Order: sequence, then structure tokens, then C-alpha cells
Amino acid sequence: MNNNFSSSSATNEGRTLKSNFRYILPTIVTLMNAIGGLLAIYAVFNGYYMEGVLWIFFGFFADTFDGPIARHLNATSKFGAELDSLCDVITFGIAPFVVLFAMNRISIFISFIYILCALLRLARFGSVQSPPRRHLGLASPMAAIWVVSSIGLSPFFSPQIADIILSIIVFTASILMISTRHYHKILAAASFKLRIIEWVLWLSTGVILIFWWLFAYDDVFIFIIWLISMGYALFLGAPFLKWDDRGAKAFFQKG
Repeated sequence: MNNNFSSSSATNEGRTLKSNFRYILPTIVTLMNAIGGLLAIYAVFNGYYMEGVLWIFFGFFADTFDGPIARHLNATSKFGAELDSLCDVITFGIAPFVVLFAMNRISIFISFIYILCALLRLARFGSVQSPPRRHLGLASPMAAIWVVSSIGLSPFFSPQIADIILSIIVFTASILMISTRHYHKILAAASFKLRIIEWVLWLSTGVILIFWWLFAYDDVFIFIIWLISMGYALFLGAPFLKWDDRGAKAFFQKG
């Protein structure tokens, strides 16, 4: 009987370890998102602005893949969703604010609008159910990528014009985050063919980032990423903006 009890205990312990691993792996990937944001802030404080932008991209890819990994392992949880939102605040709210303001590219007023809208967007994400395979409002990771990749516009305009365009982009991204416009979730397409296209697109973006780093932050590569993110923000949502009762209640209802 002792042997049977020992065997049963070992089996149960093995199942527990396997079950815990299912949750640990996506949690580690989510924390890599926060690490990217923290390293971005650290890099900017030490004067390495481009490296700060690169770390935000690192956090973006970690945030992109933690959800699919959790769903594949059947390890989604309320804890994971809350942790994801907290990490997003760091990487896609605070870090872009620090990068752009430290580079003296936008005013403090526009910076505050961006970070406040990011906070509202993430609060809504945790409290309002979005339609299947959709985001309600532009997701903060994509807004952050669109904003920070806008530094690739600098070679095409004078410094003053480039900063004005950047301010307009930051303001537009802020409004899109708190809108009730529907956006397709990344890597969550309904059909297999569309998912393949999405994977190719995002892996290509990763390759472009590697080339951007290898070629000493050449503006051509970051400009390509800006085009991709702008296309998503402006053209892959619903055809028009709307602010309906559901959107208002999402932000102003109590309890």
C-alpha cells in the first residue's frame, strides 16, 4: 500500500508541476513586456533614446505573444489579464511618454493627454467586454508603436514641421485609444489563411527591427514600421469613429 501511495503522490506532484508550468510560462512572457518598458525608461534616462524605442518594441512583441501562448496552453486567467494591463501601463503608457518628452519632441500638454488616454484605455480593457476577436478602441501597444516610430519622419521634414506632425499623431492615437472604434485583434483572425498573413506580417516587422538595430538605427527601417502601424491605426478599424452610450458608460459609470 505504501508503494501505491508513493506512486500516486508522485503522479499528483507531476501533474501539479505541469499545471503550474502552464501558467508560469505566459506570466514570464508578460513580465518581459514590463522589463522592456523599464529598460526603455532606463535607457532614456541615460541618454540612449533609440535604444529606449527599441526596448518598447521588445515589450510590444512580448505583449503580442503572451496571449496566444496562454490560450494555447489553456492557461488564461484573471490574474494574467490584470498583470498584462499593469505591464502595459509601464511599456505603452509611461515609456513612450518618457521617450518623447525626453527627446523634447512634444509638449508636456500633449504628453499628458497621451498617458491619460492610455490609462483610460487600459482601465476599460479590464472592465468592459470587447466583441470576439476585436478590441474596443485602439490598443495601447499599437498606439505606442505608432507614436514612437514617428521619429522616422524626421529626415523628411524640418525639425519644426516634424514635431508638429508628431504632436498630431500623438493626439490622434490618444483619441483612437478611448474611442469605441472596433479593431481586429493581432494574431486572432478567424480564418487560418488570415492568421498566416498576420504571423508573416509581425515576424517581418521583427526582422525589420533587427535590421534597424544592425544598421545603426537607419530611419528607413523605422519609417516602414511607422507605415505599418499607421495603416493598422487608421484603416483596420471600423470605417468611422463613434462615441455611443456604451462607450460613455465604459468610462463614467460607477460601481
